[in-house]
Amino acid sequence: TGAATVLRLASGAMANVINATSVNSILISQLRIDGSLSIVGGWGIRCSTVTDSKVDSVWIENMVGPGIGLDSTSNNNIISGNHLDNNVRGGVGGNINLSVSNNNIISDNNIQGGRNSGIVVYVSSNNIISDNNIQDNDDGMLVYGNSNNNIISDNNIQDNTGSDNAHGI
Repeated sequence: TGAATVLRLASGAMANVINATSVNSILISQLRIDGSLSIVGGWGIRCSTVTDSKVDSVWIENMVGPGIGLDSTSNNNIISGNHLDNNVRGGVGGNINLSVSNNNIISDNNIQGGRNSGIVVYVSSNNIISDNNIQDNDDGMLVYGNSNNNIISDNNIQDNTGSDNAHGI
């Protein structure tokens, strides 16, 4: 368990390291994902239509795609206590992505060294984003696309190199 348990993406692979689709009540915890900066990339953890689940105490680094993503109505999930470092991505993306996903909690994560945003919220509402440390990314946080009623509080957003530390808020 912990950072010594490593899932490593093979060089040149285009895949999500963990891909969960249409499942409920899963726990992903106590492991490390290393994307090895694969040229074509993939996501560290991608959850599509996943509910009532938790990603906790996971280290994700060197992904060409996002570190953790909830999309396609992934609702009522918790992403907490994770360490995301040096995850790069072209286009709009971030270390943690919420896309068309509601009623989730994103808290107590350490997000640094990513290209584009630390956290992206797109067409997602009623989420709580709190107590995250977001440093040294292009943008700290991006909220857009009819995302309403999100609670964003007590985040440490600093030393991001984009035009805004908290863009779109």
